[in-house]
Amino acid sequence: MAADIKMEGVSPRRLWDTVKMIGFGGAGYYHENVVHVDVGPARSWDEKTSGVGTGISDDNKLIGIVTDYDVYRPGEKLLWRFIRMTAFPIQVNTEFVMERLAGGDR
Repeated sequence: MAADIKMEGVSPRRLWDTVKMIGFGGAGYYHENVVHVDVGPARSWDEKTSGVGTGISDDNKLIGIVTDYDVYRPGEKLLWRFIRMTAFPIQVNTEFVMERLAGGDR
């Protein structure tokens, strides 16, 4: 889930800097008129550090799983849905366990 954004009256560099400052998702700036924004981990890159066109991610494999809500109460039933897979074959274990992180309150 990503978008290439162009805002009339706002320089792409300013938009890129703002997205980086917020600290949510990825922000790519290629010194053109758009800024790439995605919902991945907070990170940023430009044309010198992106690796676009180098084949760096050709062997990446991704499994997408989503839940209905972002936060659940202890004991609530959690339903995970498989939404995509980018390469085949990938073996997926049908059973797994969620564990509380040490020191975490969620």
